[in-house]
Amino acid sequence: MENRITLDRGRRVFPIIMMILGIAAGALLLIFRLNLFAVISVGYCCLAAAIILLELIIRKKVYSKEIYGYSSAMAGVIIYYVILGADAGFGAFMSGKAGFSSAEHPLLTGGGNFFTRLLGNILIALPVCLCLWGLYFVAKKRLKKIFRKEYSPVF
Repeated sequence: MENRITLDRGRRVFPIIMMILGIAAGALLLIFRLNLFAVISVGYCCLAAAIILLELIIRKKVYSKEIYGYSSAMAGVIIYYVILGADAGFGAFMSGKAGFSSAEHPLLTGGGNFFTRLLGNILIALPVCLCLWGLYFVAKKRLKKIFRKEYSPVF
């Protein structure tokens, strides 16, 4: 019995439909620039992530077309919010009300520019990046121990 996870690059119908939906969600968001499409894209990403996880657990397969669709929708959301998007201002990071009610400074009220949105999104993504970085090094250390045990020369 093989326990390896495989990457399927075949032409199955469901992964192709998921890819088309993901590309459409990301493209429509950037074309129409409506927050409704951002909600739809994020909803698609949640659903696609759940489907990808279930297929990974049950079938031990990851379909590349589903990853492409998920990536397209997520890239659309990130580009929308960083380049075009919603800026709550740095006040929202300090206090929930300050970002929307303070009129002292434009950066505190959400009147920022591309760089403030970029920095805000980096601050939001920082905990996820730190967790992934930690998981990478834990997995790397664990795999080294496994390879040392399995492939160590016997004298």
